[in-house]
Formats: sequence, C-alpha cells, structure tokens
Amino acid sequence: MSRTISAGSRVLVTGAAGGFGAPTAARLRDAGAHVIGLDREPGDGVLACDITDDAAVDRAVAAAVDRLGGLDAVVHYAGIGIPNDVGGPLQPDAMRVIDVNLLGAWRVTAAALPALQAARAQRGGGRARVVFVSSELAYVTLPFVSAYSVAKRGMTAYADALRLEYGTELHVSTVYPGYVRTPIHDAGREVGLALEGQVRREEVDDIVGTVLRVLGAPRPPRDTAGTLAGQFELWAGRHIPGIVSSGVVRKLRAQAASGHYDSSPLAAGLVPVHRARPPVVQRRAEEHPMTTAARVNDREATADRLLRSSLDHSYEPTIDIDWDAPLVDGAWGLPEHRVSLYGTELWEGLTDEQRRTLSIHEVVSVARIGLWFEIILMQMLLRYAYDRDPRRSHIQ
Repeated sequence: MSRTISAGSRVLVTGAAGGFGAPTAARLRDAGAHVIGLDREPGDGVLACDITDDAAVDRAVAAAVDRLGGLDAVVHYAGIGIPNDVGGPLQPDAMRVIDVNLLGAWRVTAAALPALQAARAQRGGGRARVVFVSSELAYVTLPFVSAYSVAKRGMTAYADALRLEYGTELHVSTVYPGYVRTPIHDAGREVGLALEGQVRREEVDDIVGTVLRVLGAPRPPRDTAGTLAGQFELWAGRHIPGIVSSGVVRKLRAQAASGHYDSSPLAAGLVPVHRARPPVVQRRAEEHPMTTAARVNDREATADRLLRSSLDHSYEPTIDIDWDAPLVDGAWGLPEHRVSLYGTELWEGLTDEQRRTLSIHEVVSVARIGLWFEIILMQMLLRYAYDRDPRRSHIQ
C-alpha cells in the first residue's frame, strides 16, 4: 500500500480544525495536496460550515470545489460525542450526535458527489475517494454512548450503500479508530464518564497515518482500523459480538463495584444493577441431571441435561445417523440425530440459575454442539429432497 497521496490531489476534509482533521490537512499539504477544510469556525484554509444545515453544506462544498478547481477525495472527520441514557427519553443532545456524525457525512458526500464523479474524467479514469472515519464503537458498544454508536454504525451502513451504488466511480473506505484522547471525549469527562484508563488507547498519529495510507493506496481497503490491536477488536466486534458484550459487562460490573461511576448522575440507575452480585445456587446431590429422568417436553430441563450429558458422550452426527429414531420419553438425553437441532437454542433454554451453575467445560460444550448445526441442517434438507425425488442428484 502506497503511503503518499499524489501531489496535486484536491481534498476536502470535514472537522478540519479538530484533533484528527488539523494534522491530516497539514500532512496532506506537506505531501503536495491541495486541501480545503470544513468546520464550525473559519480559519486558514478552513471554511465555516454547519454540517447539520443542508443549505450551508451546499454553499460550503461548492465554494471548496471552486477554490480547488475540482475534487479528488473527501475525508469525513466531523463528529461530536455526548453521553446519553439509552433507556431515557430521546433528548436533543442524542439527536444532534446522530445529525452531526451520520447525517452530516451524508450531506457533505451528496453535495460533493458531482465533483467527485467529474474527477474521474479529469484523472484519466481513476476513481475519486471517500474516506469515512467511523469508530470501533460502531461494533463494540460501551455504556452511555448509544447515540454515538448508532451514528457510527449508520455511517458504516451508509458507506456500504455508497460503495454498492457508486463503486464504479468511487473508492469508499471506512476507518475505525479506537479510543484516542481528543476533545470529542470532553463531554463524557465532564459528567464523570471518562474513558482514560478504562479502554486501550491509540494515538492521533495512528489514525492520521491510516487515513493517509488509505488515500494513497492503489487499491484502498474497504474497512480498516488504526492499529493491529484495533483490527482484532474490529474483527471480534463483528464476528463474536456475544463474547465481546460479555467482556464489556464484566468490566462494567467491576467498575461499578469499584465506585468508578459514583460521581456520574447519568450512571445512577445502572450502578446498583451491576454492583449487585448474583446469588450462588447450591445444587443438591439428588438434583444431578444425570440421575434424573428428563422431561422431554420441558425445554429448560432438556437443554440442561443435554449440556451436561455432552461432556461424557461423543456425538458424531455425520456418521451412522438413524434419522427415524424418535425421542425417547423418560430418557435423560436426546437421540444423537436431534442434538444439533436443539444446539442453537440450548443457551436460551437455560434459566439464569442454571447458567450460573455451569462449569467452563459445560459452556464450551454449547459451542461443540452448535458447530454441527449447519451440517445437520444440510443433511436433513438432502434427506428430504431425496425422499421427494430419489431419481435426482441433489448435491450440487
């Protein structure tokens, strides 16, 4: 991936006076690019623009294109962060976060699109670029930032839609910073919700450098983070969100117990819930599921017994499956061919009390059973298709 944008490139940067925008604009100019910024207040190379105002955006983008003589790239940094209670009434602050962070990027992109499309002919067929600076909070949600997370997740969706509809004319990339100490976090700090020391920190240069590499890449990435650790967190937030959320809840519970949120009025309703420890349930020996007949029609009891019985039994659903074997009323387990059909519902089928009594090995068995689900489902469909028409080959 090239690290240098082409000299003479014409770039529009939103949030150009902010913690990311100012150093990005400076480094682009050092590389020979022509840069105009948009921000709330005018400055050297920065036009005043309220990106929540349609008319103001149209005027500012038109002025920027006129000054630059065209437009080759847009970088979206503009954003604000205001903590909010996701369960409370929808406040103007939350609406403003969404308006600035999501709809502002939409307005600027729409206003700049004709100039970006025209740049392709001017560049001899090369596509113009749009870079959205989202956040890891688009996929790894933390408490009290719901409006910000909604806006950043929406920005990702907008970028994906733009790529689908205009991908033959534009390169569209999304960058996902982690926590970086910039003024956007001041509002949270003022209400006792500072993130310093609570999450992994990245540096401004990590994000600015990533954006510059995206702008200079012959084939820019679709999605990228600012650091290697950020790439892993982004992957985890997308592909194993349940595990990530469990980690966030554990961290939240520890912070509540340590008094981290005691000075925050916004967290007053949440702290007592997470500070309380769940009661430890003692299971009597006679209640051990392996010695008690399962009630097949009782979903929770069946799931509990199946989880525990899987520790001592190896289920091989792809080998010697008797598809016609019925459920055995009064037995403690389920026939082998039914295991994975229940596998995806096992966890939801347990009560909180039952979940708290499971050892780590028993929880792992949920994953082992669930891994067979797609294989089992495919075999069922093939068997059904074969029964309907044995003369045809149904494996394609």
